[in-house]
Amino acid sequence: GSRVTLLGLNFGVSAEALGVALGLSECGLAEWRSDTSVACTAAAGAGGHLRVAVAGAGFSSVHESTPVSYDSPNVTAIEPRNHPARGSVNVTVHGSNFGPSPADAVSVRIGD
Repeated sequence: GSRVTLLGLNFGVSAEALGVALGLSECGLAEWRSDTSVACTAAAGAGGHLRVAVAGAGFSSVHESTPVSYDSPNVTAIEPRNHPARGSVNVTVHGSNFGPSPADAVSVRIGD
């Protein structure tokens, strides 16, 4: 995952019980830097407009007015490029940012 730095106010005075979540995914390696800065490693994910939650000893904050988003999927190639008009054929889609879901949760639509 990517390292994310969150800037704000009143993040406490230490890393005690520090937790950070982006959407429903908890960040790993949460690091308290100061009462105005916290960093963490974002878990693999997908989607946009995810709320940010930060909690620690004696404080809790959920921020929805400045949501975060994961990069959109990026298709770089489709194989095969040509296939019969009738029948079915297996298609492989190459690219990045397809999210953390298992392959059976991903759908691909070709055409209108």
